[in-house]
Amino acid sequence: MDFSKPENARVINRLKVLSALRESPSSRAELSRRLGINKVSISEIIERLIGEGLVREGEKDTTTSGRPSTMLSIASEKGRVFSIEIRRRRITVSASNLAGRVLRFMQLPRGGNPWDDIAGTIGKLSGEGVTSYGATVIAGDDVEIPENILPFPVLRAPAAIAEAKAEMNGAALDLEGTLFISWGETIEAAYARGGLIHLPTFGHMKVANEGICECGATGCLNAIASLSVLKDQTGFDTRRLMETNLTTPLSTMSFAIAEAVQVLGARNVMITGDFSQLREESYAYMQTRVMKSLPKNRNDVVIFRSQLGEAAAREGGGILALERFFYSTALLRRLEAIESENFDPRT
Repeated sequence: MDFSKPENARVINRLKVLSALRESPSSRAELSRRLGINKVSISEIIERLIGEGLVREGEKDTTTSGRPSTMLSIASEKGRVFSIEIRRRRITVSASNLAGRVLRFMQLPRGGNPWDDIAGTIGKLSGEGVTSYGATVIAGDDVEIPENILPFPVLRAPAAIAEAKAEMNGAALDLEGTLFISWGETIEAAYARGGLIHLPTFGHMKVANEGICECGATGCLNAIASLSVLKDQTGFDTRRLMETNLTTPLSTMSFAIAEAVQVLGARNVMITGDFSQLREESYAYMQTRVMKSLPKNRNDVVIFRSQLGEAAAREGGGILALERFFYSTALLRRLEAIESENFDPRT
């Protein structure tokens, strides 16, 4: 995009306003100061967004001296994005508003061709008079996404990225440098280092001399500790597995964590996914095993559980769709990088 063209500059300014209001309600004057956009342009953008129903005017701000300002905020209920989790036996479709909050979700069994059911479910979750902007599909590479199956754009994201995104969104803790391990039907990871880096090979780390993985290799972490393998071996559901003594999968996971922490230099480890709500005893066991494997100068690494549990993928999928299709977060970050480096945007 040529940022110097007037029509593109108007698009960018609109996105900047939406992004700023996503962070916090603001007045027109405050937006002008924060964004460096003149008051006339801010007023034009705001009036257009109010006309589209995307921004609402609130109460007067009387906390400052001078004339009270009208506060503006995103009309979060006026838009929807969707998260579609396609798993081995079930599908979960959830709808989030423009603030990224999951409003409702529905689960359905996975059939041979699930997309008609998915489209029908999205129709049930869509509000009347509400605009839908896009969806995130959380699924393995074996799942094909038919073109034009849904009436809005779709992106694909791995579970580890979606779950980590949700955990980092509004987190009280600084999660930079955290290794996120998505422990579910399959095992994968993401690393927070100036953004989220997907680590799809984590689940294929060799941890044993037995167990055939779906990738064809022997001894992968997935073949020993993934939820799908544990369910097949025991016949237990997820809840019962979390209450069972799982020495072998916990030991192999501990080995994989220690190896990854040393390679990446990760500060901490968060377990996300369906299997994240393990007993405290299981986390203590992994912590002890990992500490014994790490050098003494790395004994400050902490392993802890997801705050959102199985809801993380639903929430994270919605946030990813919002940032791609509504707020255009990546585009704004690119522009910020250009401006910070004093690049000529026409080059």
